[in-house]
Amino acid sequence: MSNEASDGWETRRPGDGGDAVQRMVAGGLVGVVVQGALSAAEIEALLAACAGLTPHAVIPGEPAVCIASRALIPTMLLPNGPDLDDYFAEAERDAPTLEPVLPLVHRLFGACTDLPIRLLRRPRRHTVGTLRRFSGGLGAPLHCDTYRPSPSFTHLHRHTDRSVQLSWYLVVGAPESGGVLLVDNRLRTIDVEPCADLPIPLAVGDGVVFDGANHFHEITPAMGEAPRLTFGGFAGLSPKHDRLLFWG
Repeated sequence: MSNEASDGWETRRPGDGGDAVQRMVAGGLVGVVVQGALSAAEIEALLAACAGLTPHAVIPGEPAVCIASRALIPTMLLPNGPDLDDYFAEAERDAPTLEPVLPLVHRLFGACTDLPIRLLRRPRRHTVGTLRRFSGGLGAPLHCDTYRPSPSFTHLHRHTDRSVQLSWYLVVGAPESGGVLLVDNRLRTIDVEPCADLPIPLAVGDGVVFDGANHFHEITPAMGEAPRLTFGGFAGLSPKHDRLLFWG
């Protein structure tokens, strides 16, 4: 990976700004790694805040994979996504806890765009992001972040441009081995056999933003005693492409 987009990726630093998000939406860039997005003290504060969030299982009967705060995603337990009343109620409850995290998320996106950056608040306030935990030799299977038709996600079609949904996260804890993000740089099409073979090097404190809707990706099994910990969510341009909206 280089600072150039020759392999579909760029490496940036906090404060860089620019038009990387717009190029991801236009299909000219797969993703961006933001090096040094968080300091050690900021990671410690973020983890302390997340300690007060409610954990939610992702795999039935498997505590090695869980998400702290309710996420607006489909899971094995909730294949159509969460009940929106439950999601919005938890987002409101967690808002004071996650308020200090907002500037960190703005810093991540500020390295990728000069557009105004806003938390999605329509039809109600969304959560800032969620803490994802992987351990016990488990990871995330090959997938794209596109959702089946469901009332849980209908509002996203009104308030964001659904041609590209960006995935983003900040690395706040690393396993002894594994837990690597692998991405297929080819666009998802019916003619392409899904795979993910490009490893994206990320250190603790780094962040990543990429087109997870149109590029298959996976997380390799996280091995060892220490879990893989990331804080992240999703983002998209507003319908008029005049701002970047994010949610967890």
